[in-house]
Amino acid sequence: MAFTARDPFHLLREIESRARQYAAGLPKADEGPEVWPGVGFAMGGAHFVTEVGNVTEMITVPRLTRIPGVPAWVRGIANIRGTLVPILDAYGCLAAAETKVSRLSRVLVVRESDTSTGILVDEVSGLKHFPVTERSRDTDGFPEFARSIVDGSFQADGFRWGILDVRSLVKRSEFFQLGL
Repeated sequence: MAFTARDPFHLLREIESRARQYAAGLPKADEGPEVWPGVGFAMGGAHFVTEVGNVTEMITVPRLTRIPGVPAWVRGIANIRGTLVPILDAYGCLAAAETKVSRLSRVLVVRESDTSTGILVDEVSGLKHFPVTERSRDTDGFPEFARSIVDGSFQADGFRWGILDVRSLVKRSEFFQLGL
């Protein structure tokens, strides 16, 4: 092929044609097993996972303003990006024992309808992906406080991960009887 200064467009077309002729096809996507994506966290010495879509964000424990006259497990209220969010210690409510805040502690922000709620947890383990076929209905071995909130489990990373729907957790009657 002879290249002249007047036909660069034709040169590009020829290069494109050769590239398509000798290009290797993309490998076929391996479907693999269906996975259940979740956010892993620890609370009260047990490991839990909740569906990714249940958590709006995971943040370090923000500066809290205490609310007078509420149970101790209502840790306070925080301004999170311009929205006042109650921060609840679910372990404190369910087990009547306070979560000790450390540098690893985090707040899982859960949005339900028009309301956001923060749930204090010991630490967040990050994203977890479990094969759907590995889900078990077994909840044995979880602490007493967790048995009423766990709906099955996965076994991975040397731990049993209790499946917890945090949206259902924040709807529990204990969380709405704050003034009593």
